[in-house]
Amino acid sequence: SKSEYLNDNTLRLHTIMIMGNSADTTFGSVLLKELSSKNEEFRIKAIEALGKLKYSDSSLQIKQFLSSNNSFLEKLAATGSLGNIGNKNIIPELVNLINKWPSEWIDTDGPELRWEAALALLKLGYQDSKTEEIINNLLNRSYYKLYKNLDENTINFVMLKVLNILYSIDNYKLLKSFNDTIQNLALNDPNLEIRNYAKKVFKVIQ
Repeated sequence: SKSEYLNDNTLRLHTIMIMGNSADTTFGSVLLKELSSKNEEFRIKAIEALGKLKYSDSSLQIKQFLSSNNSFLEKLAATGSLGNIGNKNIIPELVNLINKWPSEWIDTDGPELRWEAALALLKLGYQDSKTEEIINNLLNRSYYKLYKNLDENTINFVMLKVLNILYSIDNYKLLKSFNDTIQNLALNDPNLEIRNYAKKVFKVIQ
C-alpha cells in the first residue's frame, strides 16, 4: 500500500542518516550503493552521510554528482561532502565549479553552490582570489542584500557556519586574508552570538 511504501522510505532515509552520524566507516560500502538509488532524496542523504563519515573511498563517486546533469541539491551535497572527506585530488573539480559561474551554470543552481565550493576548498587547504572574495562576502552582512529571499535567521546561520569552519582550520596562514572582515564582525555585528564567535576566531588567528 501507499502508506507502507512511505513508511519504508522514511525508515530507509532514517537508516541512511543514522549510518552517517555513527562515525562507523564500515557503513561506507552500504552507503555507496545508495548513490545509485533511483530516489534523489536517498542519493542526497547518502552523499551527506559519506561526507560525515569522511569515507575516502567515496570521493570519486561523489565527484560525479558535480556534473551539470545533476540537480542543484545533489551538487550542493556533493560539494560539502567532498570538503569533509579531504581528498585533495578533488581540488581542480571544485575550482572549476566556481570558475564556470555564471556562463556554464543552469538556472536552478543557487549561489549556495559557490559558497559551499569555496568553503570546501578552504577545508582542503586551497585558496585563491575567488575563494577569498566569496568567503569575505559571506562574512559581510551587507552582501546578503543581493539575495532578498534570505531571511535574517538564514543569514545568521550561514555566517555562523562560515565562522565555525574558519575556527576549525589549523593552517592560520589561510585565514589571514579574512582578518579584517572577522575583526569588523567581532566589533560591529548586531548579532551577539556572531560577535562572540568572531572574537573567538579573531583571537586564534592573531
